[in-house]
Amino acid sequence: MEHVDARSLTRDAQAERHRLAVNLLLDGFAAPDVAALVQVHVGTVRRWWTSYRKLGESSLLPHHFYGVHPEKFKKPDQFWLALVIRSSTPSDHGYESSLWTLHIMKCLLFDRRGLNISVPTISRVLLRNRYSPQVPRREAQEQDPEEVQQFLMNEWRDVEAEAAMGAHVVFVDEANFNASHTGGTTWGVVNERPIIKVSGTRPRVSAISGVTWNGELFAETYTGKMDGEAFCYFLLDLMKIFTEKRIIVMMDGLSVHVGKFVKKWVDENTGGRMKLVKFPKYSPMLNPDESIWSVAKQEMKRNPLKKGESWKEKVDEVLSGLAERITMLRRLFLHPALRYLQRAAQEYSIPLLSPSIS
Repeated sequence: MEHVDARSLTRDAQAERHRLAVNLLLDGFAAPDVAALVQVHVGTVRRWWTSYRKLGESSLLPHHFYGVHPEKFKKPDQFWLALVIRSSTPSDHGYESSLWTLHIMKCLLFDRRGLNISVPTISRVLLRNRYSPQVPRREAQEQDPEEVQQFLMNEWRDVEAEAAMGAHVVFVDEANFNASHTGGTTWGVVNERPIIKVSGTRPRVSAISGVTWNGELFAETYTGKMDGEAFCYFLLDLMKIFTEKRIIVMMDGLSVHVGKFVKKWVDENTGGRMKLVKFPKYSPMLNPDESIWSVAKQEMKRNPLKKGESWKEKVDEVLSGLAERITMLRRLFLHPALRYLQRAAQEYSIPLLSPSIS
C-alpha cells in the first residue's frame, strides 16, 4: 500500500490520522499494521506513539501553537499554577468539575493571571515540572479524618501487636462482576452514536476475597446475594486454611459483616481464634483488598467473554490467575494510602512486603 507523506497533509488531517493511529495502538494493533491502515510510514506511527506516551491527550490536538510561547510563561506563573493544582480542585475556583484538565487550567490562567497560554504549552510546562495526568484516588467527603486517626492509634495498634505474635491478618472485601457492564467507549461511525441494547438478565457474579500482607489471595464466587450466612461460609474456609494461631479479619462496616448473625457465629464456632476488626466509615483506601477488584476487572476486559462461555467460570479463572501473581499482590501494599502497613513492617519487623520489592 502506498504511503502518504504526513507532512503534506493539513494540520487537521494529520491530527485525525494521528488520533486514529494512537487508538489502534491502544487496542493492541502492531505499529506496521497501523501504518498500513492509516497510510503513513511506520516511523511516523512510532513517532506519534512516543509523543502520546510523553504528552498524553494533548499530543493528539492539532498543532496550532497559539498563545504565549513557553519562554513567556514566566516561572512565578508556573509556580502559581503548580500550587493551585496541588492544593485545590477546579470546584474551588467555580468550575463544575473536580478534575484538573488542560482546558480548565487554560481558562483559569486567563481569568486569574490574564495569560493566554496554549494547551500544548501548559502540557509541556507541567511535564517539565514533573506533573502528569493521573487517575485520582477518590475519598468520600463523609470520611472523618479524626476517626481514621483514632483507628490507626487504637484498633490498628492492637492488630499490630497480635500480628507480631504470629496472628494471621486477612483483609477482606466483596465485589460484583456484571457481564452487561457498558462503561467505557466503543467504536462506531463518526457522528452516529452507537446504541447498545442492555438486558437485565445478563450474567452477574458476586465475589469475596481476602488478601494477607504476604501476598496470599483467597477468593470465592457465588451467584446469590451476599448475606451473613455466605460471609460465615467464607470465614469458615479461612479457618480451614489457617488451622493454627489467631486470625484477624479486617473488613468494612457492611451490614452483613457486623450483624448479629455473624457475631454469634464467630463466638460459637471459632473457639476465640478469630477476631473481626472494622475499618472506619468511608475508608476503602485503608483496605488493600479493594485494589484486587480493579486489577481483576482489567483482566476481564483483556479476555472478553465469548458466547457459550460461563461468566462465573471466567471470573473464577481470572481470580485464580491473580492468586498466583504473588509479587503483584505484594506490590499493592506499596500504595501511598497504605503507609500505616509499611510503617508496621519496619517497627515490628513483620514481613509485610517481600524484601526484593520493598
